[in-house]
Amino acid sequence: MNITVLASIFFATFSLFQIKNKTISVYVVNCVQTKKKIRVSAFNPKDGAKFTAYSDGFVNYGSMKRFKCKGQGKGFCRLNVGIPNGTASSGWGKIKKRRYAKITIRGGKNNKVRVTESSSKPSCN
Repeated sequence: MNITVLASIFFATFSLFQIKNKTISVYVVNCVQTKKKIRVSAFNPKDGAKFTAYSDGFVNYGSMKRFKCKGQGKGFCRLNVGIPNGTASSGWGKIKKRRYAKITIRGGKNNKVRVTESSSKPSCN
């Protein structure tokens, strides 16, 4: 094999690796009716154990915050959303890159966090 062929194979493999491991962003808007802050953890799509978040943090009511993960060729992040004071159980969502996740609580005797995806910034009204 000549050096040109080897170099071509190397760069093609490297480019594919970069595409699969490109960091992507998703945006979380806290619209929880109790007006409490929420904790959000963003996981890589292929992280089956979901033990260590790629990014995490708190979002105050009515605010928006960006979270990141490695797209791993899938183009989305897995989000875990919880309310620290325990007014609802945690919820999971799968949000595509450059999309928004609106966080609310579904009522009833067992409150559940609801994660809704949208292509434009949602309002909390």
